[in-house]
Amino acid sequence: GGINTYNRTTEKFTRYLNNPKDATSISSNDAWFCYKDRFGTLWIGTMNSSGGRGLNRYDYRTQSFKSYSAKWKNWDVSHVTYICEDKKGNFWVGDYNTGLYLFDRDKEEYVLRFTQRDGLPHNAIQSIIEDDNGNLWIGTYNGLSKFNPAAKSFRNYYEEDGLSSNKFFFRCEFKSKTGEFYFGGENGFTWFKPEDIKDDPVPPLVAITKLSLFNRPDEKLEIDGFISEMVEIELPYNHNDLRFDYVGLHYGDPAKNKYKYMLENFE
Repeated sequence: GGINTYNRTTEKFTRYLNNPKDATSISSNDAWFCYKDRFGTLWIGTMNSSGGRGLNRYDYRTQSFKSYSAKWKNWDVSHVTYICEDKKGNFWVGDYNTGLYLFDRDKEEYVLRFTQRDGLPHNAIQSIIEDDNGNLWIGTYNGLSKFNPAAKSFRNYYEEDGLSSNKFFFRCEFKSKTGEFYFGGENGFTWFKPEDIKDDPVPPLVAITKLSLFNRPDEKLEIDGFISEMVEIELPYNHNDLRFDYVGLHYGDPAKNKYKYMLENFE
C-alpha cells in the first residue's frame, strides 16, 4: 500500500506509491519502516523484491523520494527492516537478508557492512536499541547481539543464556523509562537491563586428562603421579606421535568453551 500521510485538519489521506517510470517515487509499495532523524529528515525502509534501493529519503518540499542502492560484494540492500542513529550520529541500516550497514548521509553511500562473518548471529536484522555505553543491542532471526561500534565487536546471546527464544520479530523492541530493554520474539519476550548483563571474567581451568601414543586412546603411557601435574616427559625417537585429551573445567556454559593450542617449533 505504499506510504500514507494523514492530514488532521482536512481528515484526508495522501498516498505515495511506486511508479516504475518515476525515479522520484518511493522505491517499493512494501514499506516496512519509517524513521525521522535528528535533522528532521524522514527515511523509509522498503522491501524491494527486484533488488536494491531499499532505503528511501523523503523531501517535504518537493514531496518526492530519493532511494539508495548498494551492490556490496554482490549483496543488495533491498529489504530494509530497521533504521536508526546512535548518540554519535552514526546512521545504521538493518537489512532482512544481508546484515547491518553504516550509511554516510553526507556522501549518500554505505561505508561499512557487518554480517555473520564479522560476528553477527544472523544476517536478518529485526530490531536495534542503543544502551548508555553506546552499544547496539540487535535482535536477529537467530539470537540477540551486543555490538560495540568502536571496537567493531559482537557478543551474542542465545536461548541457553536465558532468552525466551532465538527468533526475534521485526520491530518488536522497547526501552522503558527505567532502562529495561524488551525484545519480542517467537515465545513471548525477553527483558533485561543492559548494565546487568556481564560476562564471567573467570576463564575455564584447562587440564590434560590423558596422554597416549599413536592417536590410540588405549595406548597409554606410564606416568608417575597425576598427568595434570606433569611438566615434561622424555620418550624414545619412535614414540613421536602423541595424543592429548583435555577439558575446560567451567560449568557455567561448557558448550561455549573454546580452545586454542600450538605445537611450538612444529606448526
